[in-house]
Amino acid sequence: MVCGVGAVQLDPKDKAAPFNYVDRLTGIAQSHWRRSLLNGDDYHERAAGLLLQSTGWDYDPITGMPTRTHDAELARDELVQLTAGLNDLPVYAMAIRACDPADDGGVRGAACNQISLAKWADMDPDNAAPWLEMAAAAHFRSDQAAELDAVSHAAQAHTVDFYNDSFLAYASAGMPSETTALQRAAFFQSRIGHVGGDGYAHSFVTSKYCTAATVQNSSIHQQCEALAELLADHGRNTLDVSAAATIGTRLGWASERVTAMREEVLAMFRAETYSGRDPWSCDNVRALTEFAGVQARSGELAAARAAIQKSGKSIPELAQEQLDSLRD
Repeated sequence: MVCGVGAVQLDPKDKAAPFNYVDRLTGIAQSHWRRSLLNGDDYHERAAGLLLQSTGWDYDPITGMPTRTHDAELARDELVQLTAGLNDLPVYAMAIRACDPADDGGVRGAACNQISLAKWADMDPDNAAPWLEMAAAAHFRSDQAAELDAVSHAAQAHTVDFYNDSFLAYASAGMPSETTALQRAAFFQSRIGHVGGDGYAHSFVTSKYCTAATVQNSSIHQQCEALAELLADHGRNTLDVSAAATIGTRLGWASERVTAMREEVLAMFRAETYSGRDPWSCDNVRALTEFAGVQARSGELAAARAAIQKSGKSIPELAQEQLDSLRD
């Protein structure tokens, strides 16, 4: 069953068939939504539209590597120009994400030189997110002094927000009034969860800085303790909690605490997926749209915890269901 459509004949052996069908069915409406964002008067909505358009890809026939389309490059550059004239943290973070050189064959777009992680950190000094991104970038270029300085700032921060959820908020605000429930759900389906999070900062702190060996150093142990507590207590997404659990294990946190964190993350992943045999049933469409709304306002963790509570199941039950689904 597909909400608003009814029964649809699809290949029962093809798990992707329902999603491909709905993508085709809602494709024109999703394109209209993107154009509405780009043409809107609100700069937040326009920023969301430009970020969406900046992710258009082609493949280089020689290297086989993905590369932006010309329109995507123009959208990225326009987002940078928009950002440069503002003092808006979420939009600035969106532009930083759009300028990731990994998306441009390792070569940073010229327009992107107008913005920097250092500027983000200067605008948002008590947020660990830009400092961790700076530390990861410094590690990549083997600049140990810059890496240590950035980690030191991150460890002293009191918040951690990569602003990935802002996109959902801005895109929702710019939704055309005629958008159906199914069209809304199809738009959000691949954009909930730790959407937009590239994971570089989390990967750096868990695999490069706070390793089992390095935390034996008392200074690094203290920094990693501060970072893990910050990610556990003030994180907004599952990447934050997962990283905290990994670091906490190495720091010697109580096994009960770490186990509970890992179990909750599994339950959250389960809560973020559809239930039953029909991923696009009206119940699932409603649940997905509600999840996106809460995430836009309060972050992935808040949305997942609300979904867990509404499911009527315990965290251990949902965690086990998630493990079982991974084995299928």
